[in-house]
Amino acid sequence: MPLFSDTTFEELRTRILRRKFDRYVGRTGREHYVERLADVAEWVAISGARMGCRDPDDDKFLETALAGGADCLITGDRDLLEMSPFAGIPILAPAAFLEMQRESGRRD
Repeated sequence: MPLFSDTTFEELRTRILRRKFDRYVGRTGREHYVERLADVAEWVAISGARMGCRDPDDDKFLETALAGGADCLITGDRDLLEMSPFAGIPILAPAAFLEMQRESGRRD
């Protein structure tokens, strides 16, 4: 199940609606995806604590993962990937996560 805090969701929402993604999926489709994702996500509150990431703006992802007891954190951000595992939470690139899912036969 996807896990978000208000700030992590807002970052995803603003990024996924950028025009550079128009060539893959139209804006309306991306807006619908974001709405559906919000409906099925687990939500946690965070305080904005420093978690030790080289890029302090990425601390919100680490804090969200900790607050929600995440199984893993999926990101393409190198600053976060270099911290894997963080407090026992694996941090995986999307391709690595998909490969892990294929190998385990799961489709979460």
